[in-house]
Amino acid sequence: MMRRLLVWGLSLASTYVLAQEPARWPAVYVHSLQGVTLHDTSPPMPRPGSGPRAFSLALAQALLQQLGRPQGVSDVPLARALKALDARQPAWLVGLFRTPARELRYQWLVPLYRDTLVFYQSPLRPHDATTWQQAGQLPVCVVHGSAPEEYALQFGFQRVEHSSSYALCLRMLAAGRVRLAPLVAGDLKAKLQEAGLSAAAVQPSLLPTVALESYLVASLATPAAEVQAWQQAWQQLVASGAYRQLRQRYWP
Repeated sequence: MMRRLLVWGLSLASTYVLAQEPARWPAVYVHSLQGVTLHDTSPPMPRPGSGPRAFSLALAQALLQQLGRPQGVSDVPLARALKALDARQPAWLVGLFRTPARELRYQWLVPLYRDTLVFYQSPLRPHDATTWQQAGQLPVCVVHGSAPEEYALQFGFQRVEHSSSYALCLRMLAAGRVRLAPLVAGDLKAKLQEAGLSAAAVQPSLLPTVALESYLVASLATPAAEVQAWQQAWQQLVASGAYRQLRQRYWP
């Protein structure tokens, strides 16, 4: 009898502990937030008027609130976020540019914003290349795992320097260590500020620009029910007018 009571008690205690544990939702990652968040805040908070990445972060936080999810977003390097999404586990990433090489690797759910990839040069060391073939031997700085890296390799650049941040690429460009630094136009202001450079330190090259679109994406392992929940939250946010308010506040 005592043994049965002990087993029942342990079972009840186990059930109680499980009931007290918070729900384990899929991780939500963001990246490249330098220059667009308020200082010394955890989780990261977007700074009003800071552009598309601040807006994307604010949108993700609003969607989590709409879903009733208590967890925040994790600000990590892009390479780490992509590794997590490729690890066959449920996960989300806020702000990934849709490219041909990434098309089949993720679930593309919510379009966040459109922008343009520009190959910037230093006005102190300009060049007259107008085609990828002409520019192929110029040293170019890219962030590992980024859309600029993918396109630089696709366009045939032979001298690709990898960096851990866009700000470091801009510093390398200003110092003459590279001749090109491809960067999304909407990020330029924040990344120049992070690098400690003025707007006069760079200028667009004569090379073609590339249209890009940033998305909220999910790993292929994210269940369909989870994906549907985010889509419904997105639709409700747009219908309520909150989407427009976030856009006006963070990316006017």
